[in-house]
Order: sequence, then structure tokens, then C-alpha cells
Amino acid sequence: MSVESQTEPREFLRKLREGDLTPQIRIVGMVRSDEGDSDHILFSRECIDWIPIPVDMIQALEHLGSVQCKDHSHPLVAVTFREPGSPEVRVFTRIFSSYQLTRKFECSDPNSSLWECLAGCSGLPAGKIGFCIQDCVSRHESIGGS
Repeated sequence: MSVESQTEPREFLRKLREGDLTPQIRIVGMVRSDEGDSDHILFSRECIDWIPIPVDMIQALEHLGSVQCKDHSHPLVAVTFREPGSPEVRVFTRIFSSYQLTRKFECSDPNSSLWECLAGCSGLPAGKIGFCIQDCVSRHESIGGS
């Protein structure tokens, strides 16, 4: 569920009237702690190229389960970022949000469980696995699946 949909109704209407509904950036992937820095969380979509994300930039983390990564596993989370402050970053946020909406992947079986859908992501090329995971999670949130 997006953070914007969790806004109180009157606050949402105020933002709508004022044209102040900034798209929320929400990404899904694996996380692990950064042993050398307690102010960052490490994020990856494919268990490679771990990106440090400052905790202060994160509005919410939703634990979705665990994902197998080689011979171990990592928590699978949805990370929702705080609203950016500068006008430049707001523009990039809008661009990125619209890009996310166009990069959807479909589960091979629409009646599959979340875990079956996620298992189907494993055969994709490395650059597409994260988008597949995000699609599986979004699909099953919208239909209330498990």
C-alpha cells in the first residue's frame, strides 16, 4: 500500500486542492545492515551491488518476507522514501515515479501465490529481477493475495 493512500482524508483533499500530491518513491528489494555505519541500510534488488541508503531518507520500511540469495537469505522489504526537499529532487522523484509505473512485469500465472510469483522472477536477466519482485508484491497487495 502506498504511503499517500494512508494519508488522512482531509489532509489528502488539502494536498489535492493545492496540487501538492508529490509521488512517493517505493522500491522493493533485499536489505542488510551496514556493519560499519548504523545511519545507513544496504539495499539491493539482485543480491549484488549493495547501495547504502541513509536511514533519514526513509519514511517507512515494510517487511514482506525473506528472499533466497545464493546460499543464504535476506529480508525482502518495501522502502518508501521521505518527500524530497529541493525542487530539483522533486522533479527527479516525479520522473522516477512515472518510470516505475511503466516498468511492470506480469506473473506467468495470475492465480499464483506471492511466493510462486517471486520464484518465477529467478529466471529473468539480472536487471529485471527487481522489477519482477516489485510487480509480484504490488499484484498481491492489490488482490489481497498471499
